[in-house]
Amino acid sequence: MVSHDSYLINLATPDERCVPRASGVYGRAGALPGPRIPWVVSHPGNYIDDRADGLARNSRAYAECLAAVPEVSC
Repeated sequence: MVSHDSYLINLATPDERCVPRASGVYGRAGALPGPRIPWVVSHPGNYIDDRADGLARNSRAYAECLAAVPEVSC
């Protein structure tokens, strides 16, 4: 079983209004009743402005999400 995050999440965007939604999504799979869902399908989004800046924002956001979820192995 796999959980899929929202397409509204864009971790690479410079628009900070789109990023806060990401932080809660990765805990959602562990919060659902029933068997534990071990994977979340996520899309990195679109950087819109500078590619290097977008990749850096994306990396930071994924690192924060992974650090916030207990028992994550990469």
